[in-house]
Amino acid sequence: MEWSGGMEWVEWSEEWSGVEWSGVEWSGVGVEWSGVEWSGVEEWSGVEWSGGVGSGVEWSGVRSEEWSGVEWSGVEVELEWSGVIGVEFGVDGVEWSGSWSGVSGVEWSGVEWSGVSGVEWSEWSSEWSEWSGVEWSGVEWSGVEWSGWSGVWREWSGVVSEWSGVEWSGVDGVEWSGVERIESKFEPKFSKGLKKIIKEMYGYSKPSESIGSCYTPTAKFLRINNMPPRRPAPLPDYLDPEGKLCFPPKRLKIVKKRKTTEITDEDVGIVKLKDLLKQHATERSATKNRKSAEKEMAHNIRKEMKQQLKDEINRKIEAIKMSQLEAIEPIHPDDQLKMLKKIVEEEQKQEVMDEDLVKIAHYLDQGIDYDMIEPYPGYYLKNAKRLIKDNLLNNERYEELIFKLEAEIKNDWNLSLRQAILEYILLDPDEWTRLDIYTYPIPYGIVIIRAPVPWHNNYVISKQLISHKLFIGNDVLLRIRDLWSQSFSHLLVVPTETIREQLALPCQWEDLNSLVDKCCSDINRILNNEWLPKCAEIFLEMKSSWEYLVPQKMGESLLLVQTFFDSASSLVALEVRDLILKSLMELLSFIVQYKDGNDFGEKYEDCVLNKQPLITMKVLPVPGKAEFTFSPTADHIRDFIRLLFRKIINVNTAVPRIEAILFPGNHLILKPVRESEEEISDLIKEAVEAFDTNIVGPIAYMREYEPYFFILDGSLERSTKEFMSQDPEPLLEDYKMRIKGHKALKEKIALLRNTIPLNFLSLDCSELNEILWKMVDDDEAVMVNHHVSENRTLNRGICNVFEEMSDKVSELPESTAELVELCKYHAECRDVTMFNLREKIRTAAQNVLFLMSHALLSPEDIFLNSRVFVWPADMEAVLELSQQRLAHRREMVEIALKTKREEFDARLVQHQKELEFFKKKDPPILTMEDMEENAEIAKKLLSIIMEDKKDGDAINKEEVLLDLAPSPFVILQQMVSGITPLELMWRTVLKFHKNYDKWYYGPFSELNAEEIGLEIDEMFKTLYKLARQLQDAPGAKRIAEMVRAKVEKFKQFIPLLHVICNQGLQERHWKEISEVAGVDITPEKYPSLNDMVEAGLMKYVTRLDEISVSATKEYALEQNLQKMKEEWADIEFECVPYRDTGTYILTAVDDIQQMLDDNILKAQTMRGSPYVKPFEKEMHGWESKLITMQDILDAWLLCQSTWMYLEPIFSSEDIMRQMPEEARKFKHVDGVWRSIMANTNKDKRVLKATEFPGMLKLLRENNNLLDEIQKGLNDYLEKKRLFFPRFFFLSNDELLEILSETKDPLRVQPHLKKCFEGISQLDFTPQQEIVGMMSAQKETVPFSGSIFPLEAKGLVEKWLVEVEAQMRISLRDIVTEAVAAYFVTPRNQWVLNWPGQIVLCVGCIYWTAECAEALEERTVMIYKKKCDTQIEDLVTLVRGFLSPGAQITICALIVIDVH
Repeated sequence: MEWSGGMEWVEWSEEWSGVEWSGVEWSGVGVEWSGVEWSGVEEWSGVEWSGGVGSGVEWSGVRSEEWSGVEWSGVEVELEWSGVIGVEFGVDGVEWSGSWSGVSGVEWSGVEWSGVSGVEWSEWSSEWSEWSGVEWSGVEWSGVEWSGWSGVWREWSGVVSEWSGVEWSGVDGVEWSGVERIESKFEPKFSKGLKKIIKEMYGYSKPSESIGSCYTPTAKFLRINNMPPRRPAPLPDYLDPEGKLCFPPKRLKIVKKRKTTEITDEDVGIVKLKDLLKQHATERSATKNRKSAEKEMAHNIRKEMKQQLKDEINRKIEAIKMSQLEAIEPIHPDDQLKMLKKIVEEEQKQEVMDEDLVKIAHYLDQGIDYDMIEPYPGYYLKNAKRLIKDNLLNNERYEELIFKLEAEIKNDWNLSLRQAILEYILLDPDEWTRLDIYTYPIPYGIVIIRAPVPWHNNYVISKQLISHKLFIGNDVLLRIRDLWSQSFSHLLVVPTETIREQLALPCQWEDLNSLVDKCCSDINRILNNEWLPKCAEIFLEMKSSWEYLVPQKMGESLLLVQTFFDSASSLVALEVRDLILKSLMELLSFIVQYKDGNDFGEKYEDCVLNKQPLITMKVLPVPGKAEFTFSPTADHIRDFIRLLFRKIINVNTAVPRIEAILFPGNHLILKPVRESEEEISDLIKEAVEAFDTNIVGPIAYMREYEPYFFILDGSLERSTKEFMSQDPEPLLEDYKMRIKGHKALKEKIALLRNTIPLNFLSLDCSELNEILWKMVDDDEAVMVNHHVSENRTLNRGICNVFEEMSDKVSELPESTAELVELCKYHAECRDVTMFNLREKIRTAAQNVLFLMSHALLSPEDIFLNSRVFVWPADMEAVLELSQQRLAHRREMVEIALKTKREEFDARLVQHQKELEFFKKKDPPILTMEDMEENAEIAKKLLSIIMEDKKDGDAINKEEVLLDLAPSPFVILQQMVSGITPLELMWRTVLKFHKNYDKWYYGPFSELNAEEIGLEIDEMFKTLYKLARQLQDAPGAKRIAEMVRAKVEKFKQFIPLLHVICNQGLQERHWKEISEVAGVDITPEKYPSLNDMVEAGLMKYVTRLDEISVSATKEYALEQNLQKMKEEWADIEFECVPYRDTGTYILTAVDDIQQMLDDNILKAQTMRGSPYVKPFEKEMHGWESKLITMQDILDAWLLCQSTWMYLEPIFSSEDIMRQMPEEARKFKHVDGVWRSIMANTNKDKRVLKATEFPGMLKLLRENNNLLDEIQKGLNDYLEKKRLFFPRFFFLSNDELLEILSETKDPLRVQPHLKKCFEGISQLDFTPQQEIVGMMSAQKETVPFSGSIFPLEAKGLVEKWLVEVEAQMRISLRDIVTEAVAAYFVTPRNQWVLNWPGQIVLCVGCIYWTAECAEALEERTVMIYKKKCDTQIEDLVTLVRGFLSPGAQITICALIVIDVH
């Protein structure tokens, strides 16, 4: 609602109770205000109360600070002032100096006098006599806040001299302490010359409740804006004992009017009797009147001047405020500059009063104490010193300069803070008046030109937000801060004392990790279970300090209370942050004590490094290599140190906010300390750097183990294997000498140190020593165990042979073959095996003697050795007994074989008779039952005769084994040759007759004409052969010929059967057959071969065969076409994601291409066939589809290969910036490619994927664009190569990799060895400055100058040309220095001081010069000896420990010197 000034306020409406009154223009309003709720009214300045009568107004809820503009002259209200909080009684124009004698019943307890700032108490000096009749006994003084009257109380001793008549007997509970504290604390800060200023400051002005309230002496420890509201005092009694209204007064008037009160003897104009008697009354009265008049006149003049100044300042401030609230339209920067320069020039023209300069200097020098200033942060200086080189910082000449600079910095800091505090206080216009400062020097400020965009609204909004979000002075937050400082500020997450007490240092990193986890868990428990609940209790206990922020009605904003809790959470988060930072610093100090490192020099000596180590580092060998690994490794420990800091940081990652405890269900957490913060990362970095100084010690100590490298790298093991694998094998004496050397080596290893303290680390070599000792012992054991094993194998082999011989010759053979085999084995054992075993036993005896000195044999080996020497005698007895058993067994076998042969001959005669009877069978009529019976008999006879043949073969085999003549068994052979044809004849006859009915009378749709034809031909051939073989069986021969005739007769129907059984016959073909036969022929009407024969089709077989052939070929073509389509229906492209591009590429398309080529050729062949007419259109469409697919696939793959080549190139911003036209084309190609691949990945079937609209055209356009892009790319690379020709040594891919990352010069490193033969890498500083070059052997050659690749603006070839030039310049300079150093440095030391190329070059220079000099002076032999000495010195160097680069250089120099 718009409350304009012209509205009629006739009466109050109940509907206005929730209205926001802050923007209402009250001037001219005269309304009945009795029922108004004023709690929401903020702006009273424009209200004219002259016509308002509000006898029932409730003022208790009014919190207004803007009463200064209210016109009170016409207000007739009986106000209850006890509930008015924050009212400024210093209303302009109001005179408070009236007579108060009638206010004996006033309730003053609810009035806050601390805010009364404009009252002129000095004018009451003549009126205090009016107070003598006041009854103060009923006044409640206990609630009055006198602390704000500090300036008044100081002057009452001289001003208020008339309080002697006041009765204070009823005044109890007044707090005077604040007045004395303020006077005593701030009096010394000002000189005596400023007493008057201070008096006026504290006596006639009050400190502001806005900007300066934090810094005024009376409000140093208060924040008035954040103080909780006072509870309204109980309503006073408005009636006096007589029933009349007594307070507030019925009318306040602007015009000063004195009330007539009871006259005291101190009033002006009253002469005391004693004065009258002394005749001094007249003089005294005149003097007093004169002084009073002078004082009043001076006061009025001073008051008027101050009021004028105050009004002027207020007008300016109001104008500034209004200008700040106005929205400013965007202004051109040049116009802004002119305006701002004009303003600054005008400001600089303003004059500053000298007395103001004196006051300002005094306030800066003495008015602000040091305890009000934040101390200078020491880490600023520390950070600044880090940027100074150590040689300058530690130089004694600069110590005094550094000391003076530090003092100057701190003085500037203090002065700047003092000036900032004073300027900040003077932002409040009331502070200018209070401090009695009227002018201030305006510095020539920085001119800020704003961007021509709207900004004012955001500024105003932000300013208002800040004003409502500052709660740090709230009692709750102060209590929380005190709770932390008193009870929890001593906490540390991981106290170092705990580490020393609970761990035996040095410790394993796992143990330290577990302890840190426990400490972190404990501190989490303290924070969550003790500290945060106590903070929540403070909130509940001091609810009155923040509940006024909670909205009282539904729908009101929660912003204030949310802001308050955010402030509380920020405070709690800062305290947790303090805990984390202290803990991190504690851990850092614990680690930094080891920053001196552990570099012990050339050789380690005990007690050199005497600090207690922290972490145990084990040394472990790398299997098969002369290398060691540390457990944990340096990288692992470095990561572990970071992990310790991270664990401490993680303590604060999930600390709940106060709201989560006060209001369950809320899961908000505090803002944690993060590892990514610069301060935290610097701490971690410092700890890691302190550890890094302790890495060199373990590596250096490992030089102690160089003599044992041959053990670790397997050389000892290989040597032993080579020794043992010699051919012939070494003698036992050689083994004895080698084992002796191993024992001496083990004694040396046992004397090595197991634990080595190295500052931060404790090097644990115990496991390494054990491994070395064990490796030597194992190598020794290999040789010993070899002989033990060889001896065991030899003995076991001997015993096994004896046991095998004993078991074998003791067996009882069951068959003739076993008997013969055993006899042969018996003879071999007696003649050969026993002799060989005796030789092996002699070798075993030598081994036993060797092992008794070097091995401890097991009981099994001892038993085995003894058994070897006992076996020969035992074996002789076993062989003798076996010989007798075998002779007896042979006689028994020969008798059994004779009996078996006689029984077999009798069985053959019986079976021959049965066969002869079967041959004579000749049935006159062949029935199905006869055929089945005879076929079964023939089968049984064949089985019996085959069994007889097996028995005969077994008898012959036994006869051969026993060296007897084998029996012939003639009858058996005749029986076998007689039964075979008979069985085949009856089987074939039965098969034909069973199939004939099915073939001739059954449905032909179930028949396979091809198989029937083959089967009939096979039957005919078989019966034809059998008819000639069965000459001795007439009946069987007749049957074979008869059945053969039937088969031959059925053969004539085979062509017709082929025709009607053709699967390719369609309806059109049956119509053709019907036309040829003259009869309507269909498979339904004529379902069998017999029906077709009876229909007379046999005479049309030739013509029908033509129709069948045509149908067969058409059917074959149609089936092939359908087969191709079915095969392609399931063929899919294989799409795989390509890198991180978000698209796909085709893979494994070779099979698809091969299949496509085969199908196209097949389709073209089929389309050329004369039998394709019935489906020629379908065939043509399929052929076109395949050809189109082939064209698409060819274009697709070509596009894919080119796109894959160019995609990573044009993914680089550098390339795209340098080739904009090609980049635009590639972007178009890339878009088309991604759309095609997205469609393909959606449905991967080949037939569907190639149906993408316009796919072939799009791919061909892409290929054309890609050709243009490649041409442009090649031209671009050619320009780069012409600028830096060494780029010709690189492939296009390598060159593009360099050019695609021009912002990172390090990307050139992998390709330098191709551009420069001797340069493997360039030496980059952390600032990416090139200061040298390195070879593959890590030999570094510093450059004479520096190269800054970033200055090339991305042109790699430009700074590479500089590298090439700097390489030549640097080598020339180094050669010059090396030539000069050759004479002053010993040669064996000189060759190690310079790069290898320089050594070889300068060496040749001096060799040539010295040779020429020797030839001229005829001292060649002397020079030869010198050369020999130099070569010997170089050889000595090579035999020592050299770096790889130095070793290569010296070897090359030796070769050159020798030749």
